[in-house]
Amino acid sequence: MIYNVSRKDKFSAFDFSILLVTNCLYFAAGMVILHNYHNGSFTGLFTIMLGALNFILTWYFFKVIKGDRNLLYLLIGLTLTFISLAAPIQLQGKSITLFWSAETVLLIWLFKRSQIILFKTASALVTILMIASLMMDWQLAGIKSSLQLPVIYTNLKGLVTNLAVVIALAMAGMQLLKEPPVRPWIAGVSARQSMFFYLITAAIILYLTLFYGINLFFGRNSNIVVANIYHRTLTYLVGLLFLALSRRFGRNREITIILFVVLCSCFLFYAASIGYNVAYRNNYLALRIVNIHFIMNWLSDVIFIVFFYYTIILVKNNAGYIKDLLLLMSWLVCGMLLFFFSWEVNQLYLVLFAHTENTVAYQQQYNKSGLTIIWGICSFAIMWLGMHHHYKTLRIISISVFTATLVKLFTYDISTIGAAGKIGAFISLGVLLLIISFMYQRLKKILIDDEKK
Repeated sequence: MIYNVSRKDKFSAFDFSILLVTNCLYFAAGMVILHNYHNGSFTGLFTIMLGALNFILTWYFFKVIKGDRNLLYLLIGLTLTFISLAAPIQLQGKSITLFWSAETVLLIWLFKRSQIILFKTASALVTILMIASLMMDWQLAGIKSSLQLPVIYTNLKGLVTNLAVVIALAMAGMQLLKEPPVRPWIAGVSARQSMFFYLITAAIILYLTLFYGINLFFGRNSNIVVANIYHRTLTYLVGLLFLALSRRFGRNREITIILFVVLCSCFLFYAASIGYNVAYRNNYLALRIVNIHFIMNWLSDVIFIVFFYYTIILVKNNAGYIKDLLLLMSWLVCGMLLFFFSWEVNQLYLVLFAHTENTVAYQQQYNKSGLTIIWGICSFAIMWLGMHHHYKTLRIISISVFTATLVKLFTYDISTIGAAGKIGAFISLGVLLLIISFMYQRLKKILIDDEKK
């Protein structure tokens, strides 16, 4: 190295191979020697010292001599390799994840300061190592846990490790926020796409940390029914937080689609929790659930409706960016809301009027009469919204729901139902027909012409 630098000669591939092999062989020899010395306690320190030595050489050639750029890349690569290896060699478990979390942020910062491509590449590799190490920590915690519910950490150190990864990913994403959106970052991925990856991954890990934290709290008595109430509340709150943060990025297609996917994911989680919801209701009727959990269950529904409302407003405001998806989104939103209100009114009806011994009878009564009334009210609300906002798709959806309600009324409700139920069903039928007749004069315009203002 001294010979080439003093003569200002270019480093050849053979020179680079000598430098690389010298580092590797010296490192291997040191590890063999130190392996049996104090049980290998100094192997990590030895590795860091090799990284520091290469870093000193890097700084010297970069600042003092202004050496060959390829040599600088090799020395930087050796420095990063030894420093990254120090974590798994010297540390254990969660400490490795913490080390790589800090290194991820540092490497991106170094790239922004120096514009040396190797820092950027190394940051992506260390990010992958950090996430892999975190998942190994999760798996190990699940194996060692004695709780009835699954967990990904069992103590405060595990919680801190998860939060450190979240902070590291969020900081990395925020640093990329200042990069030009279309600027290539790595492997053909733009800086904006990389930013979304870091921020969304941080949000997912934060959500899982809190989700399994609930399991850790309720895991000792294996009460998954109660834990599910707080799982749903957490899910909707994270959706609201994501919605609030999205306002920072303004109106665009990507954010709108991501938010709608988050909304659909929240609804799928809600639908998947139906079984737990039934168990919660039965436990409440049997006086086996305390009032605080009862209140939280309905509070989670309120939060879900708020999240639904503001997401719909955002989609409406960004309609110009998603014209090709607007029809599908409208049908999905109406379907999800119809399902939500049908189920929640069912739960409320049974909680208010049913008892443990007659739940089945009240459930049948609701299925035949109550559901028809709810669908009729929902279809009327959709029709009003479609007319108020001059949106043809909503009105077609309303008429479809009207039709399904009438078919249900004639084919299912009036069979094997008592006199009181028949009276209620036919009154509902009369109201529906009156509403349809009131709007009859506008049906042709609604379905074909669609007024333009």
